[in-house]
Amino acid sequence: MSRLNSPEWAIKAGLLEEDFQGWGERFFSTYQGANRPFLTWQPDRPLVSGKQEVYLYFLMNFSPLPTQVRLRAEITYFDKPAETITVDSLAGVQYCQIMGAPVGPAALGIQDASQVKSYKVWLANQDFMRFSEVRTYVIDHRYQAQERCLLFSNSFHVFDSLRLVGKGSESLKVSRSMASRERPQAAQLDFSEMYLIDRTGDRELTVSTGYFPTCGPEQLRYLNELLLAEEWYLVTEKGHQPLELMTDSILDIEASPGLMSRTFSFRYTAQQNNFSSLLVAPEQEARPVYWRGIGFQHLLDPNGLRTGNGRPVKLEKRYADDDTPFVPFIVKPNMPGDPDYIAAVPIPGIVKGSTPYPNVAISRMTSFVKNDCQVGYVGNAAPISIAAGKYGGENSGEADAKAEAEAKSLDTQEYANQYGSCVRGGPQYYTVAPPPAGFFSLRLIRPKGNSTGLAGGPGIETGDRSKPAHGNTWFLSDWAGKPGNYVYLNSPTDMIFPRNVNYYFNVSGWNMPLTFTMFINGGEVPAYKRTFTPEEFQNAPTASIVKITPFEGLVIPDKALIYVEVSQ
Repeated sequence: MSRLNSPEWAIKAGLLEEDFQGWGERFFSTYQGANRPFLTWQPDRPLVSGKQEVYLYFLMNFSPLPTQVRLRAEITYFDKPAETITVDSLAGVQYCQIMGAPVGPAALGIQDASQVKSYKVWLANQDFMRFSEVRTYVIDHRYQAQERCLLFSNSFHVFDSLRLVGKGSESLKVSRSMASRERPQAAQLDFSEMYLIDRTGDRELTVSTGYFPTCGPEQLRYLNELLLAEEWYLVTEKGHQPLELMTDSILDIEASPGLMSRTFSFRYTAQQNNFSSLLVAPEQEARPVYWRGIGFQHLLDPNGLRTGNGRPVKLEKRYADDDTPFVPFIVKPNMPGDPDYIAAVPIPGIVKGSTPYPNVAISRMTSFVKNDCQVGYVGNAAPISIAAGKYGGENSGEADAKAEAEAKSLDTQEYANQYGSCVRGGPQYYTVAPPPAGFFSLRLIRPKGNSTGLAGGPGIETGDRSKPAHGNTWFLSDWAGKPGNYVYLNSPTDMIFPRNVNYYFNVSGWNMPLTFTMFINGGEVPAYKRTFTPEEFQNAPTASIVKITPFEGLVIPDKALIYVEVSQ
């Protein structure tokens, strides 16, 4: 039997050990589901400058996914009403995809930050309904003699932004490798016996955070993220300069904190071997690009069968002049509605309606019986039939799951009333075709909701599941479908069982008297009849179930038609 495993997801992230003990298995379900936070521990309402780079990231680990994700912002001005805008939108998001967005003032389209007091950002779906937390940023309009911005990887392995407005300085330390050589006899005065083999320059940056104006203790604790980061970048006009943090400890909790700041030392990872002093280089003319499809998927109809068309799964951005990957590397889903969408095309050799994994046929009876028969008639269960090959799948088990889902959706009272049949009630009308030799037929009529059932066989008597068992009670599920067993878990109205087996009935009841009546091959006189009181059900060894053996002392003829009715 094939088995289709559900995908499992992993993320490169971490929690503080003491938090992991309680939240490790529930963080991305319980905590994320309740708070919908962005992937950052930075305290809310940080001060930012008008040109600062700020980024937010969000994990799409919920269902159903929105058909479109909108980055929304509310901008609060000093001298005019606040406005709410949609900054950008994205369609075709995938489950457990991490979405990133620049949310600095310039990235939001704020042209004149001097007129803006603060702004808020959040994510919304296609109907503008918010599904993330709201983050607030306050624009700092104070003059700062020095200002630097760092980008660093946080504990979710995405990037946080930290603005440093304290005093900073840089220094250059040069290391030289020298060698000596023999002085020639006729060497001139300017001949040097020592000469330079190599020299490297290491530039270091020492900078203070500046005093935290708000949330000082929280900001101080948050600096642990900077200390524990794996990547650091200094944002400059010429690009992002990679750094290495030299500081290895900070005081992050103070008993009586006042104004607080901390100083850090960094080393530029790129060695300085030369000197120049140029302005920022002008932007180069953009190279032509195109989107190339990667991966392949068949387009399927609603039943999972192939339509004969196919399209790429994802799109990769590449340079058109030399067909190399675009820098930075960008891949996105190939989804309808995207301006770069690559439409499906016919696939040669693929037959419409074909599938590599068709479903197997399903044939069973409903667990409901027809309950709208006229007086004097009783209802049967209705047949459920799902043809083999009606559904398809690209993976083993997918089509069978779809067929099973349809079968379960049909197992309703409405379906049984529409497709079930009515038979005349009473033993004298039990005239079905006789069963094979060595068997008897059983028609069991019960009140709605009653679970009275038959059970028997050596497997039940010995508790050995390797031996046969027969009946229609719920506890026979372990025997269902095995050769030599006659088990009817859906309890159809008519069943057949082998003779010469010890059987018993579990009669189910509670607060109303029930009468158990059994007829053999018709007739007007029952072969067995007994009325049970509510007290018998309530005092039974197994609550609400009375066990009886109506076949004891009776001779069951071969191919007998046995009619059992449980009535109130």
